[in-house]
Amino acid sequence: MKRFLAAAALAAFLTLPAIAGTPQSGWNAYLAGNYAKAYAELKPLADGGHPAAQYYLATMYAHGKGLARDEAMAIDLYRTAAERGHGGAQFALGFTLYQAGDHTDAALWLSQVARVNATAASLVGQMYLTGRGVFQDDETAFRYLSLAADAGNRDAQYFRAVMYADGRGTYQDLVEAYAWLSVLSFRGHPGAELKLEAVKAQLPEEDMYAADARAGTLALQLP
Repeated sequence: MKRFLAAAALAAFLTLPAIAGTPQSGWNAYLAGNYAKAYAELKPLADGGHPAAQYYLATMYAHGKGLARDEAMAIDLYRTAAERGHGGAQFALGFTLYQAGDHTDAALWLSQVARVNATAASLVGQMYLTGRGVFQDDETAFRYLSLAADAGNRDAQYFRAVMYADGRGTYQDLVEAYAWLSVLSFRGHPGAELKLEAVKAQLPEEDMYAADARAGTLALQLP
């Protein structure tokens, strides 16, 4: 009897349907170029409400890998996952909307991840600096740009240096502006060299030594 029950249990186990893939296994298939497998694993999970699967499937639609490129579908899936709190989807949605020119909605989603994503913080800072999609606010712009700049975002470092130079959103600090622009100019950031010349023309001669010393310190500290 026991042998019969064991055999029956084994037969029942063998006839169970295969366990569905996970979002990560589907994404691994995508990264390996096995798009058919990725879609087969991600689609049912996405339909079932799994935010990570929705995010990965949206990325497939956004890049047209294994599927016809469909930005509208990608945005819908990113939004669904973003509304469920998926950080990657919140950034991807915000960035996609930013590129499409929908700065109001972009600012909403990018601000959700600005504290952990330097690109998001930089873009939000630039939007507050220029008033795109949000009310123009120099102090808020400076805070977001500082957050991104301190995390190593070069664009944010440039815009923050410009704000130091012009005294926008913070006190005017020509030494700090000169130092950052010097380093960024040396590293080829567009616009830095031109702004550096303007700051240099304003910088008192007695402050030049301190400015050069600060630039040297930054050059050693920055990756």
